[in-house]
Amino acid sequence: MAVIATDLTRLSHTLKAEVLPENAYCRTVAVVNDTAKTLAIGTVVGKVTATGKYKEAIQSAVDGSQVGAGVVLEAKTLTNGVDTNVLILFRGPSSVSAGGLVANASYSGANLTTLYADLEAKGIQVLTAV
Repeated sequence: MAVIATDLTRLSHTLKAEVLPENAYCRTVAVVNDTAKTLAIGTVVGKVTATGKYKEAIQSAVDGSQVGAGVVLEAKTLTNGVDTNVLILFRGPSSVSAGGLVANASYSGANLTTLYADLEAKGIQVLTAV
């Protein structure tokens, strides 16, 4: 049987509310520099302190990127070590669904709670009941 359609991850699965979306107040185009991978919508990124560039947040990192600093709003394929512009949610007031977030496997239990707290400190409310 032929496949008629497949449902992709949609932005609305992750982003639930933001102030002034028509002005992109909570969004920015950030420079992401990481290993070769595809960032899915909802991937939590951290900001490298030394460069100001973003990469996937990993709990064991020591360069500042272990702190959740934003949420990817468009799927993007990265090339190893190449600066890539990616649309992210970087501040609030805004709300995201915990079920729509893509956290690195290094975050679990208390570490995941800390990651959510990092986002909430930036005004990005993590909704666990949505």
